[in-house]
Amino acid sequence: MKDGDIDSIFLGIAQQIQGGVPELFHHIFGFLGRKTDFFTGGGPNKSYDLLFSQFKEAEAIFKTKTEKIVPMPKPEKHAPIIEEVMQHKEEVAECLEPSTAKSDGGKLLPNKSNGATFENFTWGQTLTEIEIMVPQTDRTSQLKSRDVIVEFQKKKLKVQVKGENPIIDGDLPHDIKVEGSCWTLEDGKLIRVSLEKIDKMGWWSRLLTSHDEIDTQKIVPVDSKLEDLDGETKSMVEKMMYDQKQKELGLPTSEEK
Repeated sequence: MKDGDIDSIFLGIAQQIQGGVPELFHHIFGFLGRKTDFFTGGGPNKSYDLLFSQFKEAEAIFKTKTEKIVPMPKPEKHAPIIEEVMQHKEEVAECLEPSTAKSDGGKLLPNKSNGATFENFTWGQTLTEIEIMVPQTDRTSQLKSRDVIVEFQKKKLKVQVKGENPIIDGDLPHDIKVEGSCWTLEDGKLIRVSLEKIDKMGWWSRLLTSHDEIDTQKIVPVDSKLEDLDGETKSMVEKMMYDQKQKELGLPTSEEK
């Protein structure tokens, strides 16, 4: 089976449980014990050796992919998809100053991540994905994965801490690829949600249909991953970057020449 097919199966399971990765492993090992000879089919430590070897293989693949995707630090001319989480988590909360500045057309100016910032979360985007950060730094204790509820639907999103009002809950303006979307809890203090866009040729003007729109004409395309884009998308991003530079210099864009 292809990775995408496997991902769909496990994502479906993960969305039905509340305990995060620990509970997922609990069910996987329970299945192996009930339905296979995983624990009894080999000699002493055979199961452990197999588990460890598979872990090391998966870890090596992940590190290789990460090294390919993450660019080397360099002076930034264009903003990354989302601002790095500050070393001190208190600073993350302080950076959540709601977007209020507006363009001449009356729409909100995009933040540095090409999205918008609210009192309790911020979102940004590239042409291929949406990334949302929900800091939880004001809590006296760290959250556990089982404390967090994130529900993906093709055109809906919900982010909530159990027993509290939803932080994000509403209709998305565009469809997302559910099986390509995911969330993580970092250090018990930051909920990070990634949504894969279906339409990878356009910018979102809002995260939820109930939000005020940002001015997508003011978006500065990210160039750090141009090599990962297909030819058509890469050409479009390069054109948008060129037009943006021309506008900043007061010169005609490619369409105005």
